[in-house]
Amino acid sequence: MSEPLLPAYVSDSHRPATVYPTPPGRWVGEPAGPSPHVRSMTYACFESEVGEET
Repeated sequence: MSEPLLPAYVSDSHRPATVYPTPPGRWVGEPAGPSPHVRSMTYACFESEVGEET
């Protein structure tokens, strides 16, 4: 069984606690990179605001 190129643990919603015996969630992964599910975005920073470039 081959492992994904980029594994990530997605935490499910849960009540705050200091310790979790088993954190609720699931493992996900992408078989290759770059992922087709990610898009590149450029942000411009100005003294008065931060926003997307147009």
